[in-house]
Amino acid sequence: MAQSYGFRNWNTALAMTRRNSIEISIENLGIGKRFAGSYLGHAVSGKILGVTRTPVGGVYRIEVHLDHPVDVVASKHFSGFRQRIAARINRDCEPVLASGQRGPGLSVDLLL
Repeated sequence: MAQSYGFRNWNTALAMTRRNSIEISIENLGIGKRFAGSYLGHAVSGKILGVTRTPVGGVYRIEVHLDHPVDVVASKHFSGFRQRIAARINRDCEPVLASGQRGPGLSVDLLL
């Protein structure tokens, strides 16, 4: 995906985007918008299906449909591919746990 935008790899694309653009915040997200980010160590892109507030202050639930399924299982014996994901993010679009503490999950790094 990074190469289709003229970058050598995902890390270069992310670094250049963060350097040259404003930071993404929850206010920038909306239904139907396209995004790029990461999910459990995989570079992903897709479409936002929904963003809702949770009862925990500063924590939001985001639902997305990824362009390509990702394997969420770290095993040599079987795979578990996911294309629709519901995750929790904070105001800065970083992954958080239900309690609001930073954790693994989906991060939205840029809007396409």
